Amino acid sequence: MRRFDAVVNLKTKFISLFLAVSIFQLSSMNLADAATKTGSTCSKVGSTKTIAGDKYLCVKNGKKITWQKTISSKGSTNLVHPIRIAAYESARAYKCATTHSRFKFTKEIGPNFPVQTAEKVNKVLENNFKCFNDFFDSEVNLKIFYFTQSDSDFVRTRVATSINSGDVNHLNSLMKDMEGAKWGAKGMVGGFVNWSNDRSYLYFIIHSTDGYQWQEKDDHLVTHEFAHVMQDVSRANLRNEDEGSWYRQIPGYFMEGGAEALGYIFEAKSASLLNSQMQEIENYMSKDPTSIRFRNVSSESEMLIRMRETISPTEPGAYNIQYPLGGLISEYIMGKYGFTKYLQLIKNSGKYKEFSDNLIATVGVDQGRLLEDAAPYVYSQWKIALNL
Repeated sequence: MRRFDAVVNLKTKFISLFLAVSIFQLSSMNLADAATKTGSTCSKVGSTKTIAGDKYLCVKNGKKITWQKTISSKGSTNLVHPIRIAAYESARAYKCATTHSRFKFTKEIGPNFPVQTAEKVNKVLENNFKCFNDFFDSEVNLKIFYFTQSDSDFVRTRVATSINSGDVNHLNSLMKDMEGAKWGAKGMVGGFVNWSNDRSYLYFIIHSTDGYQWQEKDDHLVTHEFAHVMQDVSRANLRNEDEGSWYRQIPGYFMEGGAEALGYIFEAKSASLLNSQMQEIENYMSKDPTSIRFRNVSSESEMLIRMRETISPTEPGAYNIQYPLGGLISEYIMGKYGFTKYLQLIKNSGKYKEFSDNLIATVGVDQGRLLEDAAPYVYSQWKIALNL
């Protein structure tokens, strides 16, 4: 009888201990879950947690490591990703200079280029001059031109005589496309930057179809082209006309995609507006008929293969898609490593013959690792944008 009582007592104690431990574990889990919300502290960057259908990602914002919600329990995947938030906030924290003493420039405007549009472009460009003045170590000589499709005489006599011979064909083709209404009734606005034949100055060009109505989101175009000024000046000492050499120093995704990301992120008025603008341009650019394989990506590993194609794009599909995919890769760099590190990567392109060496020296990873790390972000944001 005593032995039976002892067994019963032992079982009772075991059950009580099991319940106590279980209750403690549940309480601990509930406390941990309750503490998980956007902005609360987490311990390991990149770790994830799902609570009641809400998905959180541990990210680094400045010196803080915090949780950020990425997917809502209501099913919405159109929330602003923490990488995009971090990229936006890092750009906002960048300290602009107050003068543009490093710039020496002339400006010529075609007679049909709208005055109001010129004023808007001037305002953005002036801000670029001031904000990035200290990026440059020496004087930057620029010739600036604005023109529309109706400014053919101005283009022939002033612009074509000031740009390098390689860009003259591009300019002539551009004028024909604008006159032929290639972009439909809404028209288009664009630009390009390059060195003069004797490399004594850079030309900075903004062009538009007749009647094009400049929108606030078009401000990004000016900063996009200015990013090319930073790239060209930084790379001047190592410049080689061989295209392969160019892409080894500044890969396609960082050259055009990087300029795209810089333009949108630096000019965005809010993270949510940046989100919608990036998604809109990603959706639009995915529709190029030569880029169908990029639209049909079905996994992060397949996305990584497509991302590698934009390092040195050799055919139209990869070349066109380097803008939106490269924008996401560059946005990832800004979000994870900060805006100033991104600018340093541009500046260091004049020091390293291989971009991978630049990455290792600047952010501590080589190109292969960078693309692997960025693939989940690029894939998730790409799929969201294409499904909108």
